[in-house]
Amino acid sequence: MFKRKSVAGRDFTVAMLPKNRIQVFFDRIKIRWNLLLLIGLIALVFALPLIVVRLFYLYETSQIYQQITDLNIEQDEGLARIIGLSNFIGLVNIPLWVFFSIGLAGIMRITKKIIWGEYLSMRHDFLLGIKENGWHFVFAFLVIAVIGFIGNYYYNRYFFLGHQSAAEGIIRFLPLAVTVTVIIPVFLFFLSMTVIYRDRFFVKIRSSIKLYLLTFPKTLTALVGCALPFAFLYIESNIFQFIYQFVLIIFFFPLIVNAWFLYSCYVFDKYINKMSFPEIVDKGIWR
Repeated sequence: MFKRKSVAGRDFTVAMLPKNRIQVFFDRIKIRWNLLLLIGLIALVFALPLIVVRLFYLYETSQIYQQITDLNIEQDEGLARIIGLSNFIGLVNIPLWVFFSIGLAGIMRITKKIIWGEYLSMRHDFLLGIKENGWHFVFAFLVIAVIGFIGNYYYNRYFFLGHQSAAEGIIRFLPLAVTVTVIIPVFLFFLSMTVIYRDRFFVKIRSSIKLYLLTFPKTLTALVGCALPFAFLYIESNIFQFIYQFVLIIFFFPLIVNAWFLYSCYVFDKYINKMSFPEIVDKGIWR
């Protein structure tokens, strides 16, 4: 009865509202951090099979390298086993990425609601996102996973076995390079469009290609920024990898999704919304 009531340090004013998308990003971290953490936990559920398979791959490859170091097996035999294991893991990951895409369909709808400042019901919007966008997300991730497997297969041959000529090396590396610099950016635009517009699948693919071509330098820069947290996955420490994968999914992944969706909205406003959907231009921003 004698507890002191806590009051805000200052009154809320219109001037405190976010006036650009960078401010929206940090504003959502400040006031919706609990929802972002919940998104990370949801993502972990759908990413857990991928994490387990990757940890298995890291453990097995470290064992093979140790056997090579201890001279228990020949280097060529060890590298051949690593290549076979990598290709096998790539095949296993295809359905696991598809499973992850189902959860991402719901997460992206929740992200849109958070960024736009709309009313949100976590369970309802998550399930509705899967219902409305699940098939498009599944198909997109299936295409990316298959192309990624092909690129990884040729990259493994080039990295471990070498090549006879520079031209052959470029050809072997080309699928992976195209996946990273072309396929993934186009499909990321596609995913953002899917939770906003109700166009047909190939209409969104065509629009995503056009948007990527129109914003090529900016989009690659944005993707590099979003991909920075993934760079730590290349640190050669199994203990670090075990811990960091959970940190990446729970804490960094919701921020990455928010950052990419905000950038997508910026591009959509510039090339689509101003002419076709003026009612959603600058949505979530105080002008």
